[in-house]
Amino acid sequence: MGSWRHAMATGMFLKSTPDATDLSAPEPGGRPSDFRRLHGESELTELTPIPCDVFVRYGQWFQKRYVGDVEPARVASVDRGPSAPGFVVGLDDGRQLTAAALVVATGLNGPAYMPKELLRLAPEGAGAGALVPHTSHHSDLSR
Repeated sequence: MGSWRHAMATGMFLKSTPDATDLSAPEPGGRPSDFRRLHGESELTELTPIPCDVFVRYGQWFQKRYVGDVEPARVASVDRGPSAPGFVVGLDDGRQLTAAALVVATGLNGPAYMPKELLRLAPEGAGAGALVPHTSHHSDLSR
């Protein structure tokens, strides 16, 4: 959820509909509509844009309810296990974990794409202070 919490500008909306925003709970009661109902909020219809902050709150609620503690760490490498089937996952803090299976969920990091026609206008590169920034470099688009 880090990408949604930290990289989305205030006031942005998801492109997906509520039915496409389910995080696959292991039992009934974990859909966005269940979250909204439990918090006394109106249900989102298929025509209602979903604010990013609503999705973040849903994701945090889902994590507490179905996942438990989450350790914030970045994966630095993934290799095949040396002897047994499975994988060795190297974390950015130097630790290594082993896993029989992996799910790769890359998130939204690095979404900026600048067409080459615009790059010549920003030779210093894209960034929040650049002449031609990408929206992903801003958390507040009110200006």
